[in-house]
Amino acid sequence: MSTASTRSTGIATSDDRLRRTMDVTRSLLLRSGYKQTTMDEIARLADIAKDTIYLSWDTKETIS
Repeated sequence: MSTASTRSTGIATSDDRLRRTMDVTRSLLLRSGYKQTTMDEIARLADIAKDTIYLSWDTKETIS
């Protein structure tokens, strides 16, 4: 991830987290398929808490 998408404090904005989560999800779905992709893996690779994902999306289907 580019640091250009973070504020001068280095803290990712909400939009950055959403975009990163969508990018990670698309990548995992293309690489591993729907059944093999887990919300835990999405959260780990997007470097956010799984609960944070559920604040914006109900299922991994709705992320991508």
